Amino acid sequence: MTDTKKAAVLTESSLILAAVFWGTNYAAAEFVPPLLIVAVRFTVGGVLIFCLLRILEPGDKLTTRDLLPVAGLGWLGSETNGVRGSRSFSHLSN
Repeated sequence: MTDTKKAAVLTESSLILAAVFWGTNYAAAEFVPPLLIVAVRFTVGGVLIFCLLRILEPGDKLTTRDLLPVAGLGWLGSETNGVRGSRSFSHLSN
């Protein structure tokens, strides 16, 4: 796959996934606790991105040395974006 084709596939996939995750967050907020939404959203998103990168870059692999920084970035992103944002919307369901 050429670099241009990879970039196009990655861009389109990212936009579709962003729209899906953004839309499901507000729809599910009425029925599911906000922290559960954040956990599921980040887990599913991470798995999908991992699978997409496996397809587009099959030679790249995470080493055990990479796991702690990746987990730290995941926690940081979840804490600063998802958790704080979902807490601000939690008052809407009361």
